[in-house]
Amino acid sequence: MAFDSIGVFTRVGEDARVQVVANPNAPQAPAGGTSTRIAARLAIVLAMGLTAAGTLLAVGPQRISETAAALGPELTRLFLAMAAIKGLAVIGLAWAVMWRLGEPASIRGTTAYLVSCTAMAAGLAGMITLNGMAVSAIVLHAGLVGTLVLLWRDQAIAARLQRALSFGREHR
Repeated sequence: MAFDSIGVFTRVGEDARVQVVANPNAPQAPAGGTSTRIAARLAIVLAMGLTAAGTLLAVGPQRISETAAALGPELTRLFLAMAAIKGLAVIGLAWAVMWRLGEPASIRGTTAYLVSCTAMAAGLAGMITLNGMAVSAIVLHAGLVGTLVLLWRDQAIAARLQRALSFGREHR
């Protein structure tokens, strides 16, 4: 049997069903129970929420209003629309990270996801405040790219997708 890079061998059986066989020699994710996975997800949600709230509170509503008045209504709407679009990307990537953390992950991997998601939240909150737009954009995009790279390089994603896509075939 030949296994692919994530330790899964896939073949089509005689009855045209896909059979997935795990490689017993493949590197295994660390054992982690449901409470560990919930704690990792909760830590990321709390870090993102506290970072965004802290950024908004640090700037304050008075300064946000002053900046919006100085920019003018057209530019303010443009920047806020851009922040809304970036917010959709942040929500999508945060969801992908939460989905990924439904499986056991190493402390190093979870920490990397935590840092990149926190950077996304800080950058987005900075863009919403309309203050420090250049720094906020750099932080936001660093978090977005970092999260994308982490998800792309994470081998557990491929195995989880394989199981998710073959789930319906097993019950036919």
